[in-house]
Amino acid sequence: MRVLAAGLLGIALTAFVAIRSVDPDVYHHDKAWILYTAGEMLDGAQLYVDLLDENPPLVFWMAVPSVAVARALDVAPVRVFDLAVWLAIAGSVGVGFLLLQRGGSSEIRDAPLALACLFATGLVLLPGADFGQREHLLVVLATPYVFGAVRSLEGRPVGLRVGIAIGVLAGVAVALKPYFAAVPAAVEVALLVSRRDLHSLRRAEPWVLAAVQIGYAASVVLFAPAYIDLLELTWPVYNAYAVSVSPFRFETLAVAAGIAIACIVKPTGLLRRVVIVAGAAAVGGLAVAYLQQKGWDYHFLPAALAATLLYASLSLAVAERWPRASARSAAVVVLLVAATATSVWRLAVAVDESFGEASREPSVNRVLSGIAREHAAGRPVLFLSTSVNPAFPVVNLSGARWGQRFCCLWVLPAVYTPVEKRTVPFPYHDIDAMSALERYALDALMADMAANRPELIVVDAGKWKFAFGRTDFDHLAYFLRDPRFAAMFSEYEFLANVAVFQVFRRAPRVE
Repeated sequence: MRVLAAGLLGIALTAFVAIRSVDPDVYHHDKAWILYTAGEMLDGAQLYVDLLDENPPLVFWMAVPSVAVARALDVAPVRVFDLAVWLAIAGSVGVGFLLLQRGGSSEIRDAPLALACLFATGLVLLPGADFGQREHLLVVLATPYVFGAVRSLEGRPVGLRVGIAIGVLAGVAVALKPYFAAVPAAVEVALLVSRRDLHSLRRAEPWVLAAVQIGYAASVVLFAPAYIDLLELTWPVYNAYAVSVSPFRFETLAVAAGIAIACIVKPTGLLRRVVIVAGAAAVGGLAVAYLQQKGWDYHFLPAALAATLLYASLSLAVAERWPRASARSAAVVVLLVAATATSVWRLAVAVDESFGEASREPSVNRVLSGIAREHAAGRPVLFLSTSVNPAFPVVNLSGARWGQRFCCLWVLPAVYTPVEKRTVPFPYHDIDAMSALERYALDALMADMAANRPELIVVDAGKWKFAFGRTDFDHLAYFLRDPRFAAMFSEYEFLANVAVFQVFRRAPRVE
């Protein structure tokens, strides 16, 4: 079992290096925007004043050290950030292993080691391009909390100091997004129901977690007060990106099936406790995804990773019931297949994004990055799109600067109704009849464009636009109605078409 566990982790680390190195321009647009913003903050920009984002500030604050170290070493910030996340995985799972090892015995030798190594493998490989997303960080930082809850079920909670440390880590994880509170809440409910008493509430972890949220709220008021004003202005925007999320997603079915199998297998001892806590964490992970109402794959990552731990524990529980060594070995194989099956499609996507992207000639990100590097390195660029991608990571990869305060035109989908979005011809609002929010976004873009004079303007000209769907909305038609934009845009000439994107550059001055 030791050899098997070590082999799994070795494969994970090797694949991690390969997947993250073969195609270095494949990383999530949200992470690219966060790292760019952290760099601007180091250069003196004010978050929620010079750069506007509807997300709370913690993730930007956490990215600043990685960017600072990257600048000192003269390497790409994403490399330092990914390394920091990998080290966090190693430390978090290491602590989790120690907690499991002291959380009770199992007939399967080295069961805690097998569970820890398999979970580490999932944490490294399954996120794919979503490596380092906030949902991924939630699982990494909350792992000691989850494994500490396994010990609590045995009636042997961790000590006060360890409990405080675990609670702080989980508190930071929950502070990344308010929805993340669903995971520890589900775990606490499982502890209360399983123990049928209130002893679990005597642990330090949940109270420290709550105290961290109070402290974080105070820090936002003190150090990022502009966020509160921005939140009031942009609150309607969030629902504009909402979609109907299917209750029959693969992760949902996997969690439901795992819980049903647990009722049949009825594991005992340590594995029973792991199954209870992992199942609760998986249910909490599903709540995280459905509450966000987006349906994006990385929102389901906490549920998928918790389900991996759930299936691993169930497979070991089956192996415990088979007395022959050969049968146990066969059960361990089932363990690997069943656990990985909960997210095998995620692994396939990760490999395709990393290895497949390298074979596609050329990718949109690479072409746009090359154009921006040639025509706008070190100078501002402007993307007219309702999606953060591909502006980020194109800006990061090309060395260009961002030419506006918004990461994309994320206000526009909120100011048009679903019926208006489908109407042909598109019913653009007259400038004088615009709402305060729409006028604010328009005036902000005009001011940013006048101040920065971007070298390139990239326009999403596709018929399908993010948060609009298939629509007749045309970015240039929308903005050219404003005399300020029309006057500035007259200085630009068409440069190239890249997939659905039109690229314009500032025409060279004639001396």
